[in-house]
Amino acid sequence: MPQIFDGIRFSSEDAPTTWPELSSGQANQLAIANADLHLQAGRKLVFPGDAPLSVSGDFSVLTGSPTPKERLRITTDGTVSISGELKVAGAINGTDLTALRSQVEALQRPTRRATKLSLLPAFLPLTPGFSDHGPTLAPAWVCGVASHDNELFSFRAEKASAKEAAGVIPLTLPDGATVTALEVSGFIVFQVLEVALFRTSLETDSPETTVLIRGSVPISENPYQQSFPAQTANRINQIDNGRFAYFFFARAGVGGVVQIHRICIDYTY
Repeated sequence: MPQIFDGIRFSSEDAPTTWPELSSGQANQLAIANADLHLQAGRKLVFPGDAPLSVSGDFSVLTGSPTPKERLRITTDGTVSISGELKVAGAINGTDLTALRSQVEALQRPTRRATKLSLLPAFLPLTPGFSDHGPTLAPAWVCGVASHDNELFSFRAEKASAKEAAGVIPLTLPDGATVTALEVSGFIVFQVLEVALFRTSLETDSPETTVLIRGSVPISENPYQQSFPAQTANRINQIDNGRFAYFFFARAGVGGVVQIHRICIDYTY
């Protein structure tokens, strides 16, 4: 014969208020208070048919023993967080697959880091023209040595005060790297220093030269330390050693004193 109960409390004489209690506050609802629901290993929690699982706050799933760790969390705004590896055996469908695809590709791409390439200021001379005696060399930068204490020394590029100086330094950068800036520092008096970073196509018939970075150090900067950002943010600044050769260029006019102590190429890779 059926019996009607308002609630069932499991208690102990030692702690009667901390034991579980079953109650039914309204039709079709059974509430458990002061307790967790433990199932024997191997047992299942089965919902026949459609049975929505409703949680007023965040929903989380913990696994592992003896100290379970959170593996899945669904917040009240619908954000799903997974701690662990996600394996999908079937198709992934959604209303915005383009956004999902871009997010997945971003996760698969390795993180690019910013780094520098330091150059020894040792220039190759240019051959700007021809004379009756053959090619004429432009006055080149001289690679000098500066002595320091404790028998240390450093290299620098400098020019004679009464002559012009122009030259290039070939560059070797990682394929796929993106150039972001050019840094130069040194000493200058009564002269302007022009610097640039170029790329030249390897086609022998009609090679094309493109400026990646260009700048000038004014006369008043002494000593100088200048950083020139890349002129564009597109694929022109991405290194492609199979199609292009890269080089640093520097020029200073007649008169004054110009020294280049440090050259750095900033790039991400």
